[in-house]
Amino acid sequence: MLPHDLPKIPGYSFCAHYEPALEVGGDYYDFIPLPNQRLAILLGDVAGKGVAAALIMVKFSVEARASLLSAPDLAAAVSQLNARMTRASLTDRFVTLIAVMLDTATHMVTLVNAGHPSPLLFHFATGAIEQAALVNVAGPPIGIEDDHKYSCCQVPVQPGDRLLLFSDGITEAMDAYSRTFGEMKLHPIFSQPLSVRETGEKLVEAVKRHASGCQQNDDITLVCLGRQPIEKESECDR
Repeated sequence: MLPHDLPKIPGYSFCAHYEPALEVGGDYYDFIPLPNQRLAILLGDVAGKGVAAALIMVKFSVEARASLLSAPDLAAAVSQLNARMTRASLTDRFVTLIAVMLDTATHMVTLVNAGHPSPLLFHFATGAIEQAALVNVAGPPIGIEDDHKYSCCQVPVQPGDRLLLFSDGITEAMDAYSRTFGEMKLHPIFSQPLSVRETGEKLVEAVKRHASGCQQNDDITLVCLGRQPIEKESECDR
């Protein structure tokens, strides 16, 4: 159910990584092209793992696409998705979700957070890293409150900026002393002058190095997108 190819959008680069803790997992990501030069990017995490979580995610991915293609905006789409999943009453499992809509004409990103870790935004001009999704617009995970109306926030993506979406399998990866990897260990890697693909690879390497010798207890998923610096915006993504 995961995408076979990364989006090809002039001026932007993408990478994605998915590694289940078991043979199948409950993490999910998707790239969904929308009208008017927009792209939806979703990253979700079903409570639990294994076959049961994977089956829920199959249903989730189908309903997510239907909601995005029929709703007028991202917040309405996530609200509709939540209502559909809650009323399906498949199990008592819930899904955390970060939904992003990239407008490649205006270079604006709209975010809706349903109980998921906030994406990180790297500002190329200043070198600063911040949480992209505002805390005051975060809603509950999908599948808990069927009538919840989700809110959104917007951030501009300037040349050279990068956005990182990830599951808690990254930040909660533990070493031999039960110490979690945490969000702050992402920052020095995310701010390095690397390509988007290299950034994703370095992040995954750091998580695995931290948890070396320990069993992977949760699915590891990340999606990174970057707007190319002005001098490179005419180049193709490699």
